[in-house]
Amino acid sequence: MTGCFFLSYQTFRCFAYLCFFSQRAQSAAALGAKRPSSRSSSQNRKLPPSSKPTSSAPDIAGKDIVNPTACILSAAMMLRYSFGMTEEADAIENAVNKVLDKGLRTADNMSDGCTCLGCTAMGDAILAEI
Repeated sequence: MTGCFFLSYQTFRCFAYLCFFSQRAQSAAALGAKRPSSRSSSQNRKLPPSSKPTSSAPDIAGKDIVNPTACILSAAMMLRYSFGMTEEADAIENAVNKVLDKGLRTADNMSDGCTCLGCTAMGDAILAEI
């Protein structure tokens, strides 16, 4: 069972790492940073303004208010349906449910009597339940 936990923990860490850098890339794009172009594209070509990279939500980029539960549950679906790792997917889904049952929410999902957390704190709470 320890090996199974290690595998699911490492998988979660890998997914969290990818999400972290995805959010950082979106934040950088919101600030006008350029993404590296592929080797096949012309290095001297100027891009029209419409093709510049942008964040999907520039108004909330870098404010720690994004709800990470959908991204985390997407990882559980990936484990379950793409890799057949049902125990690990169950562990992630159960952790999300436990956090929500405790009344922890992000600002977009608040209810009376619940505690509002930022994105980082919500992710930490879910990770602690795994």
